[in-house]
Amino acid sequence: MLLILVSCRKNTIQEIAIGNNGIEDRSDNQEVYYEFYLDGIRVSSIAIDTTTDQWILYKAIPTADTNVITVQVRKYSTRVKYELYGDTIGLNIRSQLAISDRLKFVADSAGLSSTITDAADIPTWYTDYCNTITNGFTGGTISDRFLGTLVSKDKSELKDCSLWGDTFFFAGPGPIATYPFMPPGWNDKISGVNNWDIISSFRMFKHILFRRHMGAVQGWGNVTVPLCGTVADRQTSSAIRYGF
Repeated sequence: MLLILVSCRKNTIQEIAIGNNGIEDRSDNQEVYYEFYLDGIRVSSIAIDTTTDQWILYKAIPTADTNVITVQVRKYSTRVKYELYGDTIGLNIRSQLAISDRLKFVADSAGLSSTITDAADIPTWYTDYCNTITNGFTGGTISDRFLGTLVSKDKSELKDCSLWGDTFFFAGPGPIATYPFMPPGWNDKISGVNNWDIISSFRMFKHILFRRHMGAVQGWGNVTVPLCGTVADRQTSSAIRYGF
């Protein structure tokens, strides 16, 4: 069990975690504030168990000052409560998770979860099945507004959240796309997510082939949502992107 408490002041993120105490200074001149909610109730911290699925939604709240970012971290104690919250904000979490459930089930049934060690090992039939599932979800239509999701690395693997590093743009095919394996060099490296679509989410899984849900970054882009100091930081090995 890991207890994380994040408090912020100008240019500083303070992370207090069992076995990992430290202060991280951001050098990008941004103020980052975290708000924690458990089952819809504001709390000062959240307890996280990385051995189980985490029903968490990360959302950046726009402000007039582009140098200020407020990130809501909304954790739910059950999947049902998580899905019901999605209903209240117009985000179809239930259907999104149904896609990952099906893709995980098929991979497990075919023995892929225990034999795949590289993206090149994923059989074509499974990739085709991923596309079939997402086309069924959208009715086979492609939105003209579809853009994509930009993810970022930082130096958090060196205990440094001060500056964004490399970026990668997740795009195509279509408004919903599945990534059963991260691109080379990106496994367990994502520390920031910027959704560029009007209605969008980037759903993250700890293991390849959509196993162990770590949460999703939801909302419109133009701001990179920092994950450093949260359960989703450097934990993504597979993902599903939704954008309209």
